[in-house]
Amino acid sequence: METGGSAALPDTSPVRSRSWLPAGTGYVLLWAVGMRLALSAMAAWVLSLRPPLLTPVIRAQYLGQVPLHDALLAPWQRFDALWYTAIAAHGYHAQDGSSVYFPLYPLLIRLAAPLLGGNGLLAALAVSNVCFAGLLLLLYRLVEGRHGEGAARRTVLLLCVFPTASFLLGAYTESSFLLLTVGCFVALDRERPLLAGVLAFLAALTRIQGAVLALPLLWVALQGWRAGQRDLRPWLAALLPPLATGLFTLYARLALQTGIATDTLAQHWNMSINPPWVTLGNAWSALAGRHWRIFSYPTGNWVDLLNIVLALGALALVLPSLRLLGTPLWLYALATWTVTLSLHQSTARYMLTVFPALIVLAVWARGRRLERIALLLGAPLMLFVAAEFVLWSFVG
Repeated sequence: METGGSAALPDTSPVRSRSWLPAGTGYVLLWAVGMRLALSAMAAWVLSLRPPLLTPVIRAQYLGQVPLHDALLAPWQRFDALWYTAIAAHGYHAQDGSSVYFPLYPLLIRLAAPLLGGNGLLAALAVSNVCFAGLLLLLYRLVEGRHGEGAARRTVLLLCVFPTASFLLGAYTESSFLLLTVGCFVALDRERPLLAGVLAFLAALTRIQGAVLALPLLWVALQGWRAGQRDLRPWLAALLPPLATGLFTLYARLALQTGIATDTLAQHWNMSINPPWVTLGNAWSALAGRHWRIFSYPTGNWVDLLNIVLALGALALVLPSLRLLGTPLWLYALATWTVTLSLHQSTARYMLTVFPALIVLAVWARGRRLERIALLLGAPLMLFVAAEFVLWSFVG
């Protein structure tokens, strides 16, 4: 049964010291804690220099919630985060467009809030940061088992300095979705298809991209069947992601009286489903249609440039890497890239889901040079994008 890449490049790794903690735990926790501190310090500094004005447009974004003004939580009370905390507190409502937000993350916020004094935003950030630490650990496990410790460390580094990595620690679904998705592939590598299916089911209750996990799970089931295995568990696992998406769609249809997802996107969010080349073409046209602005409010054409570069860069890394990634991970990467590029918003943020591209880069670019470039160029760009978000710029 094919679950991983069979032609991994050789990698040299340092000798592992004996410890009761899994290998890489210290490295992963250093990044998790370091990023949380760096982002919090940056956000507090940016707000002290340029506190945003509560214009009528911005005030409407709060959905009736009280705007915060402290340096710890207020910077992350932005855009989709407000929808997640509102849904966690009050549930879904008919005809308000909230059904585009999948239910698992708001449910986790609702469960965590009583433990944190009923503070929904604090609960959302706590859930995301715990998931982020778990994501880094599982990603390290996944890559180390296939390509060695050196590649695992570089993959973690590349994810942490990805331009939109700050969303992994904000009140967004990025870290919870990727935790479940990476966990699905770790389970496949360990030949535990039912666990992989359950994790994929939960991922599909977190983000729309979770449904594409049915493709790698179906491939594994087919490969097992061709090898003479008559185990029904891989087939059941492949059914779980679309089942999750279907159940939430049915709930939205019956309980909220909403139409199909495309109708809700068009009616409430002015979004349509298009082929990827149309989305890329629209971003390219936007580059020429606006005056160049660095600090953008509420948006700017540098975001369109970032969308194009990240989308095409991810595709260029993934397409030729079937042997390196293995068919299941390769199928997932291409499918989630296609789903992401079918929407015309948040491309740069959604490119985080195409994490296999980072694995490819980490395996190909061995040595310290990649790490230095990532730190010197990637980290400042990641902090810049996060600062723009704090200033109410729509960066993803």
